[in-house]
Amino acid sequence: MFYDSELHFLQSTLKKSHIQVQVINVNNNPESSLDLGLRTLLGVDVHFEKPLIDVLGEVLPQTIHMLVDGYMCKYIYLQLPEDDNVLVIGPYQTSNFNKLNILELAEKNNVPPAQMRDFKRFFSGLPIIADEGQLLALVETFAEFIWDGNSNYKFAEYELETNFEDVSLIINKALIETDNTWNYKLIESRYSYENEFLFAVSQGNYHKAKSLISKFENFQFDQRNSDPIRDLKNYCIILNTLFRKSVERGGVHPVHIDSISADIAKKIELRTTVDDLYALMLDMVKIYCQLVNKHSVKSYSPTVQKIIVMIESDLTADLTLADLASSININASYLSTVFKKETGKTVTSYVNEKRIELAQELLKTTNLQIQTIAQYCGILDVHYFTRLFKKITNLSPKQFRESNSGVR
Repeated sequence: MFYDSELHFLQSTLKKSHIQVQVINVNNNPESSLDLGLRTLLGVDVHFEKPLIDVLGEVLPQTIHMLVDGYMCKYIYLQLPEDDNVLVIGPYQTSNFNKLNILELAEKNNVPPAQMRDFKRFFSGLPIIADEGQLLALVETFAEFIWDGNSNYKFAEYELETNFEDVSLIINKALIETDNTWNYKLIESRYSYENEFLFAVSQGNYHKAKSLISKFENFQFDQRNSDPIRDLKNYCIILNTLFRKSVERGGVHPVHIDSISADIAKKIELRTTVDDLYALMLDMVKIYCQLVNKHSVKSYSPTVQKIIVMIESDLTADLTLADLASSININASYLSTVFKKETGKTVTSYVNEKRIELAQELLKTTNLQIQTIAQYCGILDVHYFTRLFKKITNLSPKQFRESNSGVR
């Protein structure tokens, strides 16, 4: 078909936002569930596809249709050049559903209490499109292409209400009696999303992880306490553990992770409001991504990894080439060669740069005397420290502190 590449681009773009895109033939049953298996999940003896396909069968030419079903799930669909084929996008949401919203929706649709956990999990897995205008712009671009650039198309809005007062609910007892009650597609979708999010953290990709955190916050764990603050704190503890493991896989040695993880654990317990805890989640993403960017040694050989970890874990130690080589029982000349080849720096240069990096941080964030800072950085001679600092930064320690006096 002439629009294959454009359709593929649209599908690929929406897939990155975890939005389902299907091309269905209105004369045939769809190959997969249009509602991501929600009604099957609830054991509702009514085929969602039939009323929706009835609507799709009445699709108007050169019209972008927007539909909201009885569960407040949104869809966009339009007719493709082949008369019987319809492009269906969705379901998705345009705002987060909190617990109260979901309870009200469940009551409206007669969802039994036994199915509430699955119902909540369904909505926690639905993609959220905060800016629906961007999605529509993408759809409009595709529509103009298949309609020969004709911008005289229309929008049509529908509400598809399923009246469950006239429909019997058949609850599958097997579903109620097992913990594995939710649709396997939702499980795959959520795990895929979580893996994508944690992979971004493991790579130190803060911008990617930040763009995903708002959706990750929406994943709802079963409420185990009457106190929602306690529930959210427990959630943050889980995140802290996942992040810790992620950055370790990203090449950060545990020596750098342990103190940060412990500090975050303390901060979690000190938070007293939901807003503070959500803000802490975002801080956690930033902190762990910075940790990867600063301390990951994944790209180096095991030998160089060991040396870098030794250097960064204690800058006050004896860090001469000979001492470092002796500590791991290798030849100093070999270490010098392999370290320079992999890092582009000599061992001495690397040690000096790390010491001055620490000095810069201490000068910006403390009022410690310069001599004391030099000692914390492993340099006992303050005059040598000053010369080395100026060589690397082009400023004396005093000048650096004065120029960064407003940073704290």
